[in-house]
Amino acid sequence: MKQKLIEAISVVLLLCVICILEQLPTTLGTVPPNISIHYQDKTIHSLNTSSDDHDINLTCIAYSARPAVNLKWLINGEVTADGVGDLVVTLNPMNEKMFDSRLPFTYHPPTGMSKASCTTSSPLQHANATLTVYVSQELKTEFDDYHYFLPRSSEGASAKSTDTYDVIPEISPETEVFQQKDVNFIARIKKGYFFDRWTAVISVPRKADKCVFASTVTDHMLRTNDFHWGIYVKQLVELKQHDKLLEIEGLCIAADRLYVLYEHLPGTRLTDHIEETLGEDTRLRYVMDITEGIGFIHSKGFLHPGLSTNKVLLSKGHCRVYDFLLSEDAPKKVALLKYQPGCNHTHLPTESFKETNEYSSASDVWCIAVLMWHLFTFGQSASLVVDVTGCLVPPKKPKELTETAYKIMLDVWKVDATRRPSAFILREVLATLCSYSQ
Repeated sequence: MKQKLIEAISVVLLLCVICILEQLPTTLGTVPPNISIHYQDKTIHSLNTSSDDHDINLTCIAYSARPAVNLKWLINGEVTADGVGDLVVTLNPMNEKMFDSRLPFTYHPPTGMSKASCTTSSPLQHANATLTVYVSQELKTEFDDYHYFLPRSSEGASAKSTDTYDVIPEISPETEVFQQKDVNFIARIKKGYFFDRWTAVISVPRKADKCVFASTVTDHMLRTNDFHWGIYVKQLVELKQHDKLLEIEGLCIAADRLYVLYEHLPGTRLTDHIEETLGEDTRLRYVMDITEGIGFIHSKGFLHPGLSTNKVLLSKGHCRVYDFLLSEDAPKKVALLKYQPGCNHTHLPTESFKETNEYSSASDVWCIAVLMWHLFTFGQSASLVVDVTGCLVPPKKPKELTETAYKIMLDVWKVDATRRPSAFILREVLATLCSYSQ
């Protein structure tokens, strides 16, 4: 009897313990969400929730921010929402040169502590601008009224921060800076690995509309720190206009992107104008134009991996070079080019096929000689083969080439890049050849 009583009491106690545990899951189980909200690593708000059974809406707003400022949300250091292409952007009513940008996102908070961070970034990087960012748990307030937010309110929090962004460097008066509302993007003409290109029309009051090429960095390259887009644009606009380069008409500053606007020369690729009726002097002049343009960009810290007749445009009988890169970004393009099907020494010089993806001004000179072969043989491809000993097997001279032009090309195609002439020296040699041919 006593044993049965003990067993009955034990069952009752066990049932009571189970009942208590079922009623206290929060105490003995998971910790409710507690979100620490940061802006640029500064704690600006703490959001405590009683349970984890609902989603949280967070909004980061940059009020009166400089153009081209992008927003990102990170949860515990991992990018959750990237504003590139997803920002809600309006012109600031108090300053038409500034923008109000908003990046909302919804997520289910994990249990326990987590860190939500709103950060700003820009393809431009070196001038001071005061930026106010508002973080809201729920988007109740009208967008235009966010600048009336108190530092702390029932809807969220706000924080001010002075951040560093670029201003456009001082440029010549003929190079203008346009807002996005002044440029109508008509059609994308190329989506590349590094750049996207569009046909566009500049339309501003009291001026005739002007058709342009618009070039900008691709989304994935904008997100990486390995591509120097901001520095590239700075150095590009600091170049003095050169008649052997595609002319820059101006810059367009959008909310999340910077566009370089070039003169519009449709249907003028040199590739499309290689005809047997071209005289030798004309072909020489084309190569001299290209060599002069390449020599100029070398002096300014640029290189042109991938140089070919496709990357040269004709304008009023003269060649204009475009699509070059900063020298520090050239190996990235080499790495992309050399793994494309069919890539060989007619596309890249010998040193570029090393694991280090080497590319220098001497590499550009190699490609100029390949382009010259292509032009002088009316589109034939040079058969450039390196044997097992690392020596170049010279291609046979086609009947279209003179002995002098053939010798110039062989003098350029040296496996040892240090033995190749510079672009400036090559142009001098070509000028002598042109005088001789006359």
